[in-house]
Amino acid sequence: MKSFYFKFISSIKKQNSIFEFNCRENMKKNHKLHLILISYIILSFSSTGFAQITWPASQLLPSFPTTASSQDLIYLNGSVTPYSKTWTWQAEGVNLSHLTGAIETDGWLCKVGTDAANEFMINGAIDSTVTMGPNVAEFRMKVDNITLDDNPIVDIDVRHIATGNILATQTITRKQFTTAGSYTNFKLNFMMPVDSQAIELRVKWRGTAYTKVDWVSISQNNSSAEIYLFASMKGIVNKTKPRIFSYDGDAFAEGAYTWMQSLGLSWTENTNNWTVLNKYRKEISGIIIYDPTQIHTVNLASMMAKDKNAIIASPSLISKLTSSPFYYPILADLRGQFSSKMEVYQELYDKYWPSIDKRLLIGLNPEVHKGSLREYAVALGAAVIWLNPDVAVESTLLNRFLSSMPEGSNYMGWWPEEQPGVTRGSIYGIPTIASDFCSNLTVHSGMPRKINIKPMPAKPALQNKIYVAFILSDGDNLQYVEHLMRKLWSNADRGSVPIGWTLSPAMVDAMPGALNYYHSSSTVNDNLISGPSGYGYTYPNYWSKISLLNQFVSKTEEYNNLAGFRVVTIWNTITGGISAGVGQAFASYAPTLLGMTAQNTGGALSIYKLSLPGMPLSCNYCSGEQAMIDHINSASAGWTKTKPKFVIIQAAPWNNVTPTSFKNVKNTLGSDYVVVRPDHLFQLMREANNLTINPGAVNGNGQGLKGTYYNGKNFETEVGNRIDAELNFNWNTESPFSGVDVDAFSVRWTGTIQPRYSGTYTFYTTCDNGSRLWINNQLIIDKWANNTGTTYTGVITLTAGEKYDIKMEYFDNTGKANCMLEWASGLQSREVVPQSQLYNEISAVNETNFNNKVSISPNPIKNGIMNISLNDFSTTNAQIKIFDLCGKSLLKTKITESGQINVSQLQKGTYIVSVELLNGIANKKIVIQ
Repeated sequence: MKSFYFKFISSIKKQNSIFEFNCRENMKKNHKLHLILISYIILSFSSTGFAQITWPASQLLPSFPTTASSQDLIYLNGSVTPYSKTWTWQAEGVNLSHLTGAIETDGWLCKVGTDAANEFMINGAIDSTVTMGPNVAEFRMKVDNITLDDNPIVDIDVRHIATGNILATQTITRKQFTTAGSYTNFKLNFMMPVDSQAIELRVKWRGTAYTKVDWVSISQNNSSAEIYLFASMKGIVNKTKPRIFSYDGDAFAEGAYTWMQSLGLSWTENTNNWTVLNKYRKEISGIIIYDPTQIHTVNLASMMAKDKNAIIASPSLISKLTSSPFYYPILADLRGQFSSKMEVYQELYDKYWPSIDKRLLIGLNPEVHKGSLREYAVALGAAVIWLNPDVAVESTLLNRFLSSMPEGSNYMGWWPEEQPGVTRGSIYGIPTIASDFCSNLTVHSGMPRKINIKPMPAKPALQNKIYVAFILSDGDNLQYVEHLMRKLWSNADRGSVPIGWTLSPAMVDAMPGALNYYHSSSTVNDNLISGPSGYGYTYPNYWSKISLLNQFVSKTEEYNNLAGFRVVTIWNTITGGISAGVGQAFASYAPTLLGMTAQNTGGALSIYKLSLPGMPLSCNYCSGEQAMIDHINSASAGWTKTKPKFVIIQAAPWNNVTPTSFKNVKNTLGSDYVVVRPDHLFQLMREANNLTINPGAVNGNGQGLKGTYYNGKNFETEVGNRIDAELNFNWNTESPFSGVDVDAFSVRWTGTIQPRYSGTYTFYTTCDNGSRLWINNQLIIDKWANNTGTTYTGVITLTAGEKYDIKMEYFDNTGKANCMLEWASGLQSREVVPQSQLYNEISAVNETNFNNKVSISPNPIKNGIMNISLNDFSTTNAQIKIFDLCGKSLLKTKITESGQINVSQLQKGTYIVSVELLNGIANKKIVIQ
């Protein structure tokens, strides 16, 4: 036998067609043995060349292998005819019995006044070949009159012979027939409990109308079975490289091709999903059979699928999947093993949960969520449950799952009911990443993680006006982000009015390409902000451990910065406000937040820790234009025009609220109103309340840049130099400097620039005439020509607090002269680069790594404590000094036994730590945030 195996493997390597032929021939001899052997060999060869899912400890959610540039498009929304088997019996045929009525040509007829009423005009056929699982019974009938009344005409049912149980029944009344004298088809969905047991269809005539039956039939209802099957196929295939994209769309959906176009993917459209399964059949090891009579076994099978490299199958599909061309072995059969839903999930908890990655728990209703997120769950091998916190026995088991999850874990999918579910997760410090109908998360998670955040536009000037911000809710839900929001994003009026679009910071991991698409296609009026209540949907007021809450807020801050969000909508139920403790947590651990919205509509503004505004909404879930107008008017009542007023309207996208709706509302507002982006509203609110408009920034103490002035357009004759606080000049036709000509002069500014925030910066030069700009010795703007006040841009990535060399050159030809330098980033609104961030000195202390003999952590330092160790001798009594980047000594101390140095007295910024070693001095650069 061993030699046969080696010969068999060799034949596979030589020629795939020979392999397939040998598979078929050998299976005739020893079906079970060869199925197992073939599956093992297929798996071994198919897995080469593909990557694996990775999940670093620092990430909220895992990263998938790189998405293939070309996708196989399949449909999982019922638009493709499912594989099925049908049994049909003619009413006048020999397989059916009759207790009343008579044959009439092509059917069976009952006549009023002639035939006995309340008897079965049809019963049978007693058939035992109908397969276990979901099926549809169909009855084709007609009546002579549909206008007299709505009396019962017949009762139709499906009866299980072995038990006598009625599996489905319905009374058909006169007006349910669409046309008199024409056949109407009536369907009954039923669940066949087991295979190989007899079943019959019955039509009981009530005697109220002439009634004729043409035929009765049963069809396997494999639409649900196929969705389970192909969703699991997608998860198994995409876990090594996302190559299958599905369209599961409904009325809220974006269209089959929209996201592939938006992500720059090509595709092959498939009208037969079985063809796609055949294409990837060698990447799948076998099938797991679920029990249709205990439908929650679908969730158990979803969890088991990854480790077994299996797809999920209904009993009705076994014959197709175990025969040509698939020949899949049955790797697990869950039929008959469980008598209740709770037994299924207890088995999952007892047997599988101990060895599963507990950072993620997924909630899916197997009767509703047949596809969608299920492919993601299958690919990850995550635990999938459907437990209701409001049902005592389910609540107890749910608590066992939640309490055993580590800090920083998440619940994905959805709950049986929103508020009880989100509340339960909140109590355990586990946010909900709503995503149950998110249908292509494996593809989205494999897209490039580079997110190009557009710079924040300039803040409007503060006036005594009523400032209104519009927010569209529900962006915390990845299914909304994927479907309805993408549809709304295509509205022709988007960009005509400022809108806050809520999104999930978890998109950084789960949908980076989609997040990048929203950023790249946004207008200056599209403000992307965080949905409730940060990186996941949660009620922060309900968190029982402040340490977990602080961790959640800190992670939200990290992901908000990565995503480019500066405003968070905080939910504590749909009407709850923000508690003082929660507000203080966000003020302490999310320092770059501009502000938060709260759900207690009409409440007062709160400022937490004298630094973070929390503003209740004026409408927390407006359903349309008139509701928005009414709430704006109500919030504006009593305004005295002596100081600014701020109104925030949050609208529900599910009620046909679109960008056009916001535009229409804006057009009803008078001159006292200004509609602004949410981030600008909070900046204006901060300004009105004497708070910094740049929270969490590294604010410098610069003096400005050194400006050297020349006569001549190319620095021919130096006239003199000075320190210029800002580069924001409009000399018109005057001389810019004593002794400099009014025309044909040039200026060179030099020094260093210190960004307030880390990220990608856009620099703007608006000069008449030419300009050049170097940052960190990189030429990012080169417009050395006779320009007439045109603004040019350059982009570079910078680190907060770091000082970078800057050089800007300018020349004037003739006429008016002006020159301005601005900057902006995702966290920095566009402005003239201020004096505080410009320095004319050159750094006096340079970093030297000194063979990596000094270790400092964390870096950047966020909590005021620096840990330092020397890698070549004891840290006891070692001398250190801390300098600013200009060489000024700020701190001198010794390293303690613990290696901890308190640097909380130093302001945010970049510093040099200098350590005296046995053979010299090592300098390390640190950033304090």
